[in-house]
Amino acid sequence: MMTRRLRQTGLALAFGALALVLLAPLAVAQEPAPEDFPAPTRITVQDDEEDGSGTRLIVQWAVPKDAEAVEGYQLGGYRVHVVEHVTGEMATIRTQQGGENAELSLDMLHPGKKYVIRVGAVYLPEHAMWTP
Repeated sequence: MMTRRLRQTGLALAFGALALVLLAPLAVAQEPAPEDFPAPTRITVQDDEEDGSGTRLIVQWAVPKDAEAVEGYQLGGYRVHVVEHVTGEMATIRTQQGGENAELSLDMLHPGKKYVIRVGAVYLPEHAMWTP
């Protein structure tokens, strides 16, 4: 008797004269869409009162509500983008680990320039470690 093996989507199927083959539909896990992940809210920016040179800002935000809402993922931290308003040039990207801390100090900015500041939540698969 001759047996032939065929690999199909990770399953090994044996074919032979007396082989019984049972095929089952494969379940495909669907990845969550970006809009499924809650974002930080109530983002505020203010001058750092302790900075005499005018080159530092304090960014604060509210932790995303229902941060554990997406099954299989955890809130790992935040990414803060600072873009110069006029040129659109990226001034800095800062990261902050941990989902509880909702404040970041931005320094080395230029007095008199306008900036656009965006705060985004970084989600990781459960039990993953984030290394920014």
